[in-house]
Parts: sequence; structure tokens; C-alpha cells
Amino acid sequence: MKAIAEQEGTIQITMTSEEVATLVDLCYAAAASDLIPRRRDSQLRVNRFLDDVQCNLFEGAQQFWQQRGRSTAA
Repeated sequence: MKAIAEQEGTIQITMTSEEVATLVDLCYAAAASDLIPRRRDSQLRVNRFLDDVQCNLFEGAQQFWQQRGRSTAA
């Protein structure tokens, strides 16, 4: 993983497919966790982030784990 600071408040992150797939898994596990505050603002922030993850990363992560499963089954 590599992170590069861009313009103020923005960071560009480059990740391998495995890192992205792991990030997606961790996001969904964290969202189901009791450790996230139940305050409305916290829940809205988490839900917005999960929506972004779902729209931008989920499909690629799912493909990675499917390919990994096929290669370990062979």
C-alpha cells in the first residue's frame, strides 16, 4: 500500500487487489461492530463510507476472493 498526500485534505492510496479486498471485508466487519458509536452523525458517516465502498470497491474485492478460492481449490 502506498499513500501520497495530494491537495489539502486529499490522499491518493494505491493498493493491491488483495489489500482492497481486505479493506472491504474490514469495513463490513467494522460496520457490524458494537464499537462504532450509535450517534446519528457517526452512523451517517459510516453509512456514507460503506456506500462508497459498495459502489467503488465491492465488485473487485468479490472477484479477487472468488479467484483466490478457485486457485486454492485446484
